[in-house]
Amino acid sequence: MVPEVSVIIPVYGVEDYLADCLNSVLGQSLKNLEVICVDDASPDRCPEILDDFAMRDARLKVIHLKENRRQGYARNLGLEQARGKYSYFLDSDDMIHTETLQELYETAEQDRLDGIFFDSEVLFEEERFSGIDYEPRRRKAYAERIYGGQELFERFYEADDWNVYIWRQFWRTDFLKKNRIGFPESTEHEDESFSVEAAVLAERVRYLPKAYAIHRYRADSVMTRAKSPRDFHGYFKVFRELVLFKKNNHIKSQAYDNNLARLYELVELYHPLFIQEDKAGEWFPEKSLREEYELFSSEQEARSILGQRIRNAWEPLTIYNHVFLYGAGRIAKRVIQQIRMTALNIDGILVTSGEGNPVRMENYPVIPLSEWKAQQNTAVVMSVAESVHKEVAELLGEKECDIYAYYHGRVYPFRNEK
Repeated sequence: MVPEVSVIIPVYGVEDYLADCLNSVLGQSLKNLEVICVDDASPDRCPEILDDFAMRDARLKVIHLKENRRQGYARNLGLEQARGKYSYFLDSDDMIHTETLQELYETAEQDRLDGIFFDSEVLFEEERFSGIDYEPRRRKAYAERIYGGQELFERFYEADDWNVYIWRQFWRTDFLKKNRIGFPESTEHEDESFSVEAAVLAERVRYLPKAYAIHRYRADSVMTRAKSPRDFHGYFKVFRELVLFKKNNHIKSQAYDNNLARLYELVELYHPLFIQEDKAGEWFPEKSLREEYELFSSEQEARSILGQRIRNAWEPLTIYNHVFLYGAGRIAKRVIQQIRMTALNIDGILVTSGEGNPVRMENYPVIPLSEWKAQQNTAVVMSVAESVHKEVAELLGEKECDIYAYYHGRVYPFRNEK
């Protein structure tokens, strides 16, 4: 008999929790299921526990790996061997409620779904973890209807309700296999790419506002351990994967792009931890990935040098209480980008006339010169073409302010020689 659901469980170092996990799965009200446990060369008693459960329940299949390959590889291997119509990925220290697979399966069948998103409960092993930022349930209410996957992803993202927790998702197996949706291997944070790719490619998905899973927070897990070079490695690989996925699948989505930006910020955040080890060759044995990392690292160094140069260039303006830019065109936009790399704040954008200009630009107010009066200790930076510096300076000369000019990345007092 073909299983209705395949439950895929990577197992490593969880001997104290594994029995609870397996009992919660094998005790499901849905009986026609298979459980694929991948022993990722666990160094404790997990292999023996798995074999003992498999002897007592034929629905449980154990795959013993000879060396640790990490969760992405284990999940991909489990999915490759899955025979169930639907697949569910569960962490080996988590649990699910008795009715979970029955209700998810029936909903997916009734609505002919590619996938279902749902909620979870949280179990803190220690009180010190209770302050961790984890939302077990979505903050917003969503219509209980069928969505296109990208539509629901965008609704989640816009409401700050998107998460990549794989134990809060249920997928049709042939949808995953047909679209070759899997996990990056030999790294962490692998569910970041899997969850996004599955969501945006799915044609029919639903969200069920019910806590089916029980997620355990414990010491030494990925979510509670100290940050390390592993975090950079994982986010770097995931970011690269999702950039390629966007290009290959022609994804047009502001939410998708915002998610890419978030991941890139995490890549930059954890890069300093990574370069302390200086072992890029070990982390990126693949030549193509190592070359991409070396390019990224070079760009980071160049950005650091550029940032310092920009901060030095704008240092003279830090003595002023108020700083304005003059000009609302291409040069002004470039100047604003530079200012954002400094600690300098600007008060607004000055223009000759309000006609034909926006009311705001890059979140700064745009003010016609005729309506503007300089306050004490004010500087204005001419962010226009050099050919009109003299003309603009004459206009500003009627105001009580110091005048600076922006030219080729440098800021200088206009009254001085360049």
